[in-house]
Order: sequence, then structure tokens, then C-alpha cells
Amino acid sequence: MTLTGRVYSLIVADVTDGCYRTCLPLCPPSARVLDVGIGNGEMIRKYHELIRTKRLSITGLDIDNDYLAHCNRLIREHRLQEHIRAEFTPVEEYVPPSPGYFDIVLFSMSFMLLADPRRVLRRIRPWLTTDGQVMFVQTMFTEASRFLELVKPRLKYVTTIDFGRVIYAQDFLLLLDAEGFQIIEDRLIARKWFGGQYRMIRARA
Repeated sequence: MTLTGRVYSLIVADVTDGCYRTCLPLCPPSARVLDVGIGNGEMIRKYHELIRTKRLSITGLDIDNDYLAHCNRLIREHRLQEHIRAEFTPVEEYVPPSPGYFDIVLFSMSFMLLADPRRVLRRIRPWLTTDGQVMFVQTMFTEASRFLELVKPRLKYVTTIDFGRVIYAQDFLLLLDAEGFQIIEDRLIARKWFGGQYRMIRARA
């Protein structure tokens, strides 16, 4: 694993585990899942049996070749080639096999990295099945913090990992509402530093 991959695993492992521990059990059997920002696939080590048992079909997108190389090694190691396919493609350019293809679109700490979240929400909407859901797992804040707004985007220069911008809960919920997404669950996974809340939000279009 590269240095970046090791740093990613050390810093993001707990957050990633919380995401998949919360979201994978909510996926219906045989669900087609689009994982936007699959990263290095470390979740495969712990959840490979659940993925296989639920017969999930996961398409993972990422834009880091080192992460994807490690992810593909884990896919082969756990013989999940029939269940997970990782692609070097940004969600802004991805084209699904057909409209209404995915049961779940998952943003695991990746929504805050998008340059134009509204555009992405509009893109993914027709990718969902009639009963399809979007799952967002991310740290959100309820009170404005100029300090975090300055520091968070700059952490990538220290850790080599892009943590994106600060997301405020009210702005995020207003965006979903404006784009016609109905929230069906808002679950607190953990409380983080500086008043951050690590939350999982499920929504339907």
C-alpha cells in the first residue's frame, strides 16, 4: 500500500467502517449499489461476507488510481469480482448501463468533495429505480465556524487526503428539499470534534 493509502486507512478507517456498518444492512438483497468515492476498498476486509450473502452488485467510482489499485487487490483477494467493480471515473462523467439501474446511490464522505453538488443530485436522479434511495454519510455541523471553513480544505496538504469543505446541516437539508429529495431517515452515527455530527441520511427522489 502506498504512503497515501496507509494514511487514508489510519485516518478514515473508523469513519468508513461506520458508513458501511450502517448502510450495507439497509441495502435490499440483490441491490445494485453505486458507491460514489469507494476509496481503497478497506471495507471489503470486514464486510465481504455480508456483501456476498446479500448478493449485492456494487459499482465503485473513484478518481485516485492508488486507491483503486488497492481496492481491486482486495476484490480479488476476497473473490468478489461478481459483486464489486471499481472504475476510475468521476460521478460527473459516469454513465450507468441504463436509466433506473441503481437501487442505492451511496455517498460515503464524498458529497463534500463535489464541486457542484446540485448538478450531481440532478444527474443521479434518473439513475435510481422507482423505489431507489440515496444514502449520504458525512460529518455535518449545525453552527457556523470560520475556523473550520479555513482549515478543513487545507488538511489535504498535511494528510494527503482531501476532506472537502465544511457542510452545514441546514444547508444540506435545504438542498435536498429544493431538488425534490424526501428524507426517510436521519441517523446520528457518532459525535465528532468541534461539534460535528457524523450522520447517515437516506432520501428518495
